[in-house]
Amino acid sequence: MTSRDPYLDNARGLLIGLVVLGHVLTTLRTDETALLNLWIYTFHMAAFVTVSGYVARHWIGTPRQAAAVVTSLLVPYVVLDVVHAAISAWLAGSAFRLSLLTPAFTLWFLLALALWRLATPVLRVLRHPLVLAVAVSLLLPLEDALDSTLTLGRVVGFLPFYVLGACASPDLLERVRSAGTRWRVAGGAYLVALLVACVLVEDRVSRGWFFLDGSYRDDGLDPVPGLVVRTLCLLGGLAGTVAVLLVSPRGRSWLTRWGRNSLAVYVLHALLVRPFLDSDRVAALDGPLVVVGAVAVAAVLTAVLALDPVSRGLDAVLRPAWLARLLTSPDAAVRRGAPSEPQYRG
Repeated sequence: MTSRDPYLDNARGLLIGLVVLGHVLTTLRTDETALLNLWIYTFHMAAFVTVSGYVARHWIGTPRQAAAVVTSLLVPYVVLDVVHAAISAWLAGSAFRLSLLTPAFTLWFLLALALWRLATPVLRVLRHPLVLAVAVSLLLPLEDALDSTLTLGRVVGFLPFYVLGACASPDLLERVRSAGTRWRVAGGAYLVALLVACVLVEDRVSRGWFFLDGSYRDDGLDPVPGLVVRTLCLLGGLAGTVAVLLVSPRGRSWLTRWGRNSLAVYVLHALLVRPFLDSDRVAALDGPLVVVGAVAVAAVLTAVLALDPVSRGLDAVLRPAWLARLLTSPDAAVRRGAPSEPQYRG
């Protein structure tokens, strides 16, 4: 195992900032915030999943790696789902109800990442895993029963991006990393053009299409339009992923820490934003400065939650050493503080 790659951390830092911004914008209900949120959702999770697949490309299912899935993903998922259920009960003034089969809010990603990791050894032996992943993402939503149970809808929907990252070679990433200024400008121009496109088609496009979390019928689409929309979502996610990688800084920057501690940001911001999702006072905010305020709040929130002491504190709470010893065999022991995913340089 070698040191972390600041380039990948910068990409994840940029993306985790967009994740937080997207959820902050969700608490607001202006035309401007809805437009910006649509733009973010067209590419940010696709890119995040792709990067996650790349850093796990050497995952072969060793006892230690399998133990890390339990201690770094499944245990935090259960603990945090309990916390989210408690918050929901408190906000609604209702009885506490826990449903581990249906992930709360942002927790779908922890469960999906665990399932993708467990499937990685199988994907590695396939001749054309990316072709199969695309076929699965396109065809399984034809089944009306596909939904958010065990986040299978998103596991299926985003599978091509995870496989794309897992199949990408260091040489391919290096070509993107070392792309000239013209290509980097093109990446930024694409993201700007995408925002302009969102302005033009906002009233005809549903943000929910980009969630990739269920059947076509759940999205209000018949089979053929559903296949077309899903194909366009996959292509748009691919283009957005390349654009993000092109514009990400190559060396260490202020984004590096955001990416290094992206899991802490992902987990904790959801707990802080959750009480405001259905707040009438927040939703009533209006005016041109609302978007500026949302961006500022998201940036400050991300910066604070990405601090190293915050990340270490969360790790101590969610991944205590005694729990790892209790749940895993001695041969698969996971050190406290060990990364939840291999950090190979590109």
